Amino acid sequence: MARRGGSGVVAGLALALAACSSVDNGATRINGYVMPTATLTSAEPVRIVVSLLDVSKQDVAAEVLGQSSIALLAHWPIAYSLAYDRGQLKSHHTYAVQARVMDNDGALIAITDTRHQFS
Repeated sequence: MARRGGSGVVAGLALALAACSSVDNGATRINGYVMPTATLTSAEPVRIVVSLLDVSKQDVAAEVLGQSSIALLAHWPIAYSLAYDRGQLKSHHTYAVQARVMDNDGALIAITDTRHQFS
């Protein structure tokens, strides 16, 4: 993953998903790993935000059904565990998992460049 340059270009991320596993209280978790497509310097202050999104509707922002924010304190790949309510999923909707890497000011450094469909 390369840092955003003066042109505003944002690099991509690889996102590896593991199978979902149920947890207590009816919630479900998505577990997986985020891996950069290029190397970030360890001195860059970043955090990773992984989201489960309802991407069914066009021309509107995707609805966030679950989100996990992780401070980047370890080496790549970064493991994540994202809780969501399975009761919110609708059979005729489309869902995707997205990862974003942000700097401490909230500026986007990298984002998944492949759609990771979820059902």
